[in-house]
Amino acid sequence: MDLIELRTLGTLDLRASNGLELHSLLAQSKRIALLVYLCIAQPRGFHRRDKLLGLFWPDADHDHARTSLRKSLHILRQSLGEDVILSRGDDDVSVHFERITCDAIEFEENLRAGRFEKALEVYGGDLLPGFFVDEAPEFERWLTTERARSRSSAARAALALSEQFEKTGNVATAVTWARRALDLSDTDESSLRKLIELQSRAGDRTGAIQNYDAFARHLAAEYQTEPSADTRSLIERIRSGWEPPGADTEPKAADDRERSRETTAAR
Repeated sequence: MDLIELRTLGTLDLRASNGLELHSLLAQSKRIALLVYLCIAQPRGFHRRDKLLGLFWPDADHDHARTSLRKSLHILRQSLGEDVILSRGDDDVSVHFERITCDAIEFEENLRAGRFEKALEVYGGDLLPGFFVDEAPEFERWLTTERARSRSSAARAALALSEQFEKTGNVATAVTWARRALDLSDTDESSLRKLIELQSRAGDRTGAIQNYDAFARHLAAEYQTEPSADTRSLIERIRSGWEPPGADTEPKAADDRERSRETTAAR
């Protein structure tokens, strides 16, 4: 079955089943917002028309709001296909999830299945970045909450990947994912501590200190605060030359063996 493709993470894109971009519909922000909401709002499935009226036409009287919703649904059906938008009686509306794909849904399905790398491949960035709908404050509040939730989920997935690779001894890849987790949640001290500890284990104490200093400057500038005592304690240990458990000490051990051989030869 041919599918409509809706992309919402890091960009906004809508394509018909033949791959052509639906420019005219993309230019209608309120109708695109309605489609996005029907696709990703939870619980998934049918949504009450009265709730949609309050989200998208809060200032209109009931009759005019219902007329606006009916017209919007008609235009979505014309543009996407009659069977893409479903109605149940006069009160409920849904999308036909077998006729439309959405990256936000794919992202969440991969997270639930523990496929964190695949989820982060799908996560191209914030949900609908820069998107705005006039005179729809409830929708804007919903979008802000969903945007933060998906970004937080992506950060947790990146941190989980970092911990997985750390357990297998692949410190370099663990560092990469810890850095991604911190990028996605720039005030999360658990991600920062994981990153700088892993960098220290990998022998990059300078990088660990630089990341801590940048984090501390960001907190001071944006929130007039400082890292927690636990985080400050960790960076002080790193500054003093402390090596966390599992640090790569092979070069040091090799140097010790070489000095031992030289001493034995001198005798």
